[in-house]
Amino acid sequence: MIGLPLAILLFLMLLFVTDTIFRQNNTSRNTTLYGSNIGGLDKEQLLLEVGFLAEEFAQTSITIETLEDRFTWSAQELGIRIDSEITVTEALKVGKGFWLFRPLTWFSSLVKGPEAQLQLVISEHTLESILSKSEAFYEAPTEPSTKITDSQLVVVRGIPGRDIDVDDAMRKIIGVLKLETSPTVNIELRDIQPTISDQSVQEAVNNANKIVNKDLRLQSNNYEAELTPELIASWFTPQISLKRFSLGLDEQKVFSGVKSIMQAGDISAGEPFLEGQGQYVKVNWEKGSICCQPQAGLLVIKALTTKSNEVSLTELPSQPAPTPQKQIRALKALGIGELVSTFTTRHSCCQGRVHNIQRFADHFRGTIIEPNEVLSLNSHVGPRTEESGFVLGGAIQDGILVETIGGGISQFTTTIFNAALLAGLKFDYYQAHSLYFPRYPYGREATISYPSVDLKIRNTTPFSILIWPSYTSESITVDVYSTKHLDVTFEAPSEKRVGLMCTRVKTKRVTTSLNGDIEEDFFGALYHYKQGINCDGSSSDPDSEIPTEPSALNGPKSQD
Repeated sequence: MIGLPLAILLFLMLLFVTDTIFRQNNTSRNTTLYGSNIGGLDKEQLLLEVGFLAEEFAQTSITIETLEDRFTWSAQELGIRIDSEITVTEALKVGKGFWLFRPLTWFSSLVKGPEAQLQLVISEHTLESILSKSEAFYEAPTEPSTKITDSQLVVVRGIPGRDIDVDDAMRKIIGVLKLETSPTVNIELRDIQPTISDQSVQEAVNNANKIVNKDLRLQSNNYEAELTPELIASWFTPQISLKRFSLGLDEQKVFSGVKSIMQAGDISAGEPFLEGQGQYVKVNWEKGSICCQPQAGLLVIKALTTKSNEVSLTELPSQPAPTPQKQIRALKALGIGELVSTFTTRHSCCQGRVHNIQRFADHFRGTIIEPNEVLSLNSHVGPRTEESGFVLGGAIQDGILVETIGGGISQFTTTIFNAALLAGLKFDYYQAHSLYFPRYPYGREATISYPSVDLKIRNTTPFSILIWPSYTSESITVDVYSTKHLDVTFEAPSEKRVGLMCTRVKTKRVTTSLNGDIEEDFFGALYHYKQGINCDGSSSDPDSEIPTEPSALNGPKSQD
């Protein structure tokens, strides 16, 4: 009973010694590497096998997951590869530890062999470049900023960004690569704080608002204007240095803003002036002055940043107004020599809307429209604001008569529209009023509202066009000068009912050239019978509901 076990033990020991002697330069029996059995291979055989594994490993899919996304790359794309030489060297050592324990290792390998590990080389630069450039793993922080609210500068708080911890990702990738053939790595993104603190921006805003609330009046050419908090606030520009945020007044913004609000006080350098039978002279070219000289911006900044809180008046240095060279050249050019059309509309005296009409008309006196050039009234004048000299006047909004800054200038629009019609010009865009006013030709008028509703006049004649408005306390006139080469007539307007509460008016224009060519075109308007009511009888005012009245079907076609 004792001899048989001893005999078996001696036999196994003999096998161990024999196998160890013959495989001393080979890998241990049943050794595995990345799922492959490499037991008993010599160095050359092992190098060949590891080479095959390296090629296969390069295409190993590695999936990286966050809470929101998952992306997959190959090991090769991430810059991870097998170091064949070191892997072979280490694999040959597996199972050949301290001599006293070798028999046990050898006996256990008969059942399950030892496992060799891949020796990996990682290009940190490649891995970091791939992961940091992925949108899933990087979101830049939003730095705090400022905005204008209720005439004050306020802080817009910063928002942290996020990115990947490359070192942590690298450790996790290496860990799973040695265990799985197609591993998935779960990572958490870390926050990236903005470089500027909200507190730093708040301090800058507090300092800037002391200037924003300062009272300052400006004067140029005897015209005065007061700076508004909104305008002053718009002049501040962020300045960032060494992670420190401050707000400073931008000299160029200050100069442009001052020049804009003081424009109403500019004195023109003279305008083309009609005299006699198509004879033109120029007047007062040398006497005009406008705001302002370049140092005006610095003067205003100095006045705003003084410690005094008293209302101060700063006089801005003016500069000579530029002569309108384009107008002078156009007046001398052939093609402008006679009055080709004129149109007048009338109004009551001494209202706010009359001031607006005249102020608007002043912008167009001496304006030249070259052949095929388009004159946009909105672009030519810009927004109608108190700073640019306009006051409250009547206007139509959502089909309702209201008071607004610049109201009334549609009368000038209708006047120049009819003068252009009589001159044979065409229009890239026009829009009639929604309500009819008896002071205008029925169905032959135009309105305007900045910036969308515009009147765009195209000069389709071969000659230059000179626009010359003039006015009295009760009328506005627009004269058009060019070379007369056609006659214009209009047929009586036709009407067509639209829905329950509207009438469409259509007018034919007949243009006859001097050589007898005839051209016809049409102009129209859609008039509502009653303010605040759409054509289908519903309310046009979003703030109120006006019921449809059956009597309105036969009601008036105009509202004044």
